[in-house]
Amino acid sequence: VRLVKVPMSNLASALLVPVALSCVLVITDAFCGAYRSHLSPRELSCRDRSWNDYTSNNHIHLPRRQPALIPLMASLSSDQRRAMVSESTMSWIKSAVIGLNLCPWAKSALKEGLIDIKVSDAPDANSLMNEVVGNIEEMADSEGRETRIIVTECLLANFADYNKIANTIDRKIDQMDCRGIIQLATFHPQYQFADAEEDDVENWTNRSPYPMFHLLREIEIEEALEDYDDPDEVWQRNMRTVKEKGKCFMQQLLDRCKS
Repeated sequence: VRLVKVPMSNLASALLVPVALSCVLVITDAFCGAYRSHLSPRELSCRDRSWNDYTSNNHIHLPRRQPALIPLMASLSSDQRRAMVSESTMSWIKSAVIGLNLCPWAKSALKEGLIDIKVSDAPDANSLMNEVVGNIEEMADSEGRETRIIVTECLLANFADYNKIANTIDRKIDQMDCRGIIQLATFHPQYQFADAEEDDVENWTNRSPYPMFHLLREIEIEEALEDYDDPDEVWQRNMRTVKEKGKCFMQQLLDRCKS
């Protein structure tokens, strides 16, 4: 499997997103991690996640652990499991994407209720891929502003497998003539850029509690990037942020979002 570096057209690195993110918690890359357009080959990853309580310019507080939310997943009903995955995803968006200002427009998207998180019940990878493709078609045929994040709790735990599906979905965007309309941003617990080592801190800009696919509207991304002379500026800033925080901080933040 060939790992493809996501370009920063959207900022990929996606975790893109309309100034209003509509995370589809079918959950990658609420997403909007003003990431470097890393959408598979050209995804925009937006990572701006921070909660209202802990958003101060130079001081980011880790989200509080949710004490009794750790009953064994096996003992929970499917609805309870989906709710927990959705909550973890939103916690990540608030504390990492917005909290660390990885995605400049994620905060406004959250306020406007444009983040649509969808937790998938797909039984296998192909079914999940078809679900994501179906969401791309729906978004392309509508005039809404939401951004969708499709999350999966149990599938594609291996990043190589996830990356293979992400690349296939990205090719389908071309096949459906949706390039320039919808962008795919990818996020995964083991995310690794093609030119990075597994433990390089830059990988944390696109690491999320669960494997996810973030669908963004191209027009929203373009409007959001109008404030930047160089779109790659967002990506470079994100790199500086995660390097300053360090791997231990970033991993602890990710773990707490999932606990």
